[in-house]
Amino acid sequence: MSEFFNHSEFFNQPVCLTRDEIEFPIKVINQFFSDYSLSEVRAIHGDIEEVCLTSDAPPFSDGDLRANFLLYQNNLIRFFEAVFVLAEIKAQRKGIPKS
Repeated sequence: MSEFFNHSEFFNQPVCLTRDEIEFPIKVINQFFSDYSLSEVRAIHGDIEEVCLTSDAPPFSDGDLRANFLLYQNNLIRFFEAVFVLAEIKAQRKGIPKS
């Protein structure tokens, strides 16, 4: 279990972002997509998925947990795609060229 669950003071709050990044999260999004293309994100998660689902080590030894992981992965990829679209829209409105 993640150590973050043991800290109620920031349980459901951003803990890795600076104050500036919390105020302007688009900066984080733009930086992420300048480091990784959308296809790279899909490929990385596909590799993680393959390793996890072919492992007998806990927690992936349980079929229900593997199914939950697959659902999470699918939703996470959809999330990244939505963030990508939002970043593109924001950049177009500000006249920022694609990276």
